Amino acid sequence: MANRPKVLVCRPDFPEGGIKLLRDRCDVEIYNSENEIPDEVLLKKMVGKDALFVSGRKRITKEVIESAGDQLGAEYIDLDNLLRQSDFVIVACPLTPETEAIVDHEALVHALKNKIIAAAGLDVMDPEPLPIDHPLIGLDNCVLTPHIGSATYGTRDVMSLKMSNRPKVFICRSDYPEAGIKLLRDRCEIEVYNSLEKDVPTDELLNKLVGKDALFISSKNKINKEVIEAAAKNGVKVIATMSVGLDHIDLGEIKRTSIKIGYTPDVLTEATAELTVALLLATSRRVVEGHKTIVSGEWKMWTPTFMCGRGLYKSIVGFVGLGRIGQSIAKKLIPFGPSKILYSGPRRKLEGDQLGAEFVDFDSLLRQSDFVIVMCPLTSETEGIFTAKKFALMKRSAIFINSARGAIVDQESLVHALKNKIIAAAGLDVMTPEPLPKDHPLVSLDNCGG
Repeated sequence: MANRPKVLVCRPDFPEGGIKLLRDRCDVEIYNSENEIPDEVLLKKMVGKDALFVSGRKRITKEVIESAGDQLGAEYIDLDNLLRQSDFVIVACPLTPETEAIVDHEALVHALKNKIIAAAGLDVMDPEPLPIDHPLIGLDNCVLTPHIGSATYGTRDVMSLKMSNRPKVFICRSDYPEAGIKLLRDRCEIEVYNSLEKDVPTDELLNKLVGKDALFISSKNKINKEVIEAAAKNGVKVIATMSVGLDHIDLGEIKRTSIKIGYTPDVLTEATAELTVALLLATSRRVVEGHKTIVSGEWKMWTPTFMCGRGLYKSIVGFVGLGRIGQSIAKKLIPFGPSKILYSGPRRKLEGDQLGAEFVDFDSLLRQSDFVIVMCPLTSETEGIFTAKKFALMKRSAIFINSARGAIVDQESLVHALKNKIIAAAGLDVMTPEPLPKDHPLVSLDNCGG
């Protein structure tokens, strides 16, 4: 115990897992305050310590560094003075933007050739491996080793153990943004399902679960009872989805296990809201239809009712679901001057009151609204709620917008409503299935865009 390293932990709220690792190996003293440790306290507590564990919020000043060095009998000086005074200069700093190119190899070759310095010993070079004809190789006063500073059997054993303890993640598609994959690769052992042609089949996914700690999926991967039971059996701890919605995951089955779910609330709010407003304007003002008339040569002359659409000004806008995205859309539409904003859902919301929106039942919303915007989650209660009967309640001039989930709508009923002018038009960002086949009836309708 006397030879165990002594560590000062400078705040009490570090994750317990990390603190336990320290306690198992070291004598730990924790500064037990919610406030950052003051320098005067830190200087006293450093005495006799081998290490400090600090957060990014704690600024380590020159005084603290000098005090730490004092315990080694070292003197803190600037770089130029160090170079002037030292018989041996040992470079052991990390590579950062500030230290990059601290050794100019051409300048080092020149210094060695011209006896400006006596000799050099290098375990690291640039580039690596060093070309056989590099000037450093021919110098008698330069000793080179092939980057083997950590190459002992002991260190390699420890490194391999650390690598083996890294979480193992199966990524269910190969086209996620590289920034996210890099974060995982830096911290985990990853295996990527390398196909852009299809989603990972269930039988293959079940095989890939073996030995994995986590799955990284999208809304296209259906995580059903079979997958969840296999995941739990194989010790999967986390299923993370690159989506806001969770309708592709059987949450009832998840609750029977200890598996945690990761998802991306708020990340997509503004992007989805912007797209929905664009879709609403393009549909109501017949932007796509207008473009088609020009491309096809149908635009011959102006007439009073040519390409007339519905404006937002003094209209009634109805939201089926007023969550984060719905609220953002409403805020963006208010400057257009609608006369009223309605919303339906499980309950009245304070956020709705703050927007000046009126809470009404679903059928009343459909009867009154000039624009019906679907923003509710897909659940067993909302699946297929837009039936032929519901479309029949809407105004014949109504614009229907769906940016939520395709399965909320009975698409055959929507096709019927659009073909027979029961409603004026629809703008869809979501459909069933996705991608929509090119021969699907919705694709050929002039009053349906998306």
